[in-house]
Amino acid sequence: MISFDVIFNCIYLSALGYQVLYFLVQYVVLKRMELFYYSMFLLTAVMYYTIFVFLPVVNHHHEPFHKLVLTSIHMVFMLLLNIFYVQFLTCYLDLHKEKPILYHLIRYYTWFNLALTIIFLLMSILHIESKVIFIVASLLTMPVNIFVMIVVWRIKTFYARVAAYGITCAVVGELLCHLLIHLETNTYNLYNGNAYVPAQIGVMLDVFILGYGLSLRTAESDKKLVQILQENQQIIETERSRLAKDLHDGMGGLLSGIKLTLNSVAENVTEKNTLLFNKANNQLDIAIREMRRMAHNMMPEALLKFGLGEATQDFCDGINEGNLVKMKYIQIGSLQSLVKSTEIVLYRIIQELTNNALKHAIAKNIFIQITKHPLGISLTIEDDGNGFNTASSAGNGQGLKNVQSRIEYLKGSYDIKSEINIGTSINIEIPV
Repeated sequence: MISFDVIFNCIYLSALGYQVLYFLVQYVVLKRMELFYYSMFLLTAVMYYTIFVFLPVVNHHHEPFHKLVLTSIHMVFMLLLNIFYVQFLTCYLDLHKEKPILYHLIRYYTWFNLALTIIFLLMSILHIESKVIFIVASLLTMPVNIFVMIVVWRIKTFYARVAAYGITCAVVGELLCHLLIHLETNTYNLYNGNAYVPAQIGVMLDVFILGYGLSLRTAESDKKLVQILQENQQIIETERSRLAKDLHDGMGGLLSGIKLTLNSVAENVTEKNTLLFNKANNQLDIAIREMRRMAHNMMPEALLKFGLGEATQDFCDGINEGNLVKMKYIQIGSLQSLVKSTEIVLYRIIQELTNNALKHAIAKNIFIQITKHPLGISLTIEDDGNGFNTASSAGNGQGLKNVQSRIEYLKGSYDIKSEINIGTSINIEIPV
């Protein structure tokens, strides 16, 4: 018959193993050091309880209770657990900013734990065991753990309070565990389990509480990141609008003034210089057109005055004037309810994807459709260009990356379908 101890440790190690993978993946994605230290803490705990608790329980659960004897290698793992946990607290609570005194205390405490770790590792290699040294090490480290817990309770922030609940559960469980070990209590007579059960329960409660706190912290970080992206996007578009206005009103006015001045003296130009004068006049016309085109691309006047639909139609008409590509635009539903920032981002997406179709796909026909529906906006762009293999990285150029970042900015999704020598279809969904 499987004992309570075996079942409990199976559940415990499974829960901790899942949390290790979860926080490691979170760290890889978010690169937040508190996630790394907490996953290392949990990984060390999994290794410790597997080696020193679960395997002995599985091998001897049918035999009478054995007294638990701590060894040097036990202490090495316990000290590593302390190191990873306090490093996690330092990053999680930003102690270097919030509580510099506590931050320096934890730094010294970390070095102290590292020194003890080296000592117990050498003792393990040299097969030196001393119960007195174990008790002294516990008496030196446990008060600091309790002091850290008290200081964390005194930090008046939400995340500090979450951490305080978690560390309290862990410290209380560890205290009971040490008490049962050093008193050599027959825990099987108490609750049919080993002396580590209180510490394991404390760690599990700590994991659930801090998991909740870390999830909230991650969500808050994502929200701040989105806010920063929005602010940056707004700054970029404001600067684009300013530059477009300066080009159109400032440089455009200057060039137009120069043209008027040239035309005013056209009658006085000698026959010898007429050819040179006409050439300069034509070059000036080209410069004015190019300047207006640049200003329009930076911030189309139609987009600011009339909205996305009118600006997209003007964009298509401008390309159609070249007679090299045929563009068609269809709009379904009214786009008047769109906020200006969303209109600008969607217009940039249309510009980028159209330029990709012209430059890389060498398309002859491009179709754009914008549909406003109750759930949001659908943007479809199709071309009959060269196409590309969506499974390879060939189509994953900088232009498409820019489009992806803009879609993520709008919290949207996209789907790309492309066939070689047939064309590409991109469908983008933007929620309300």
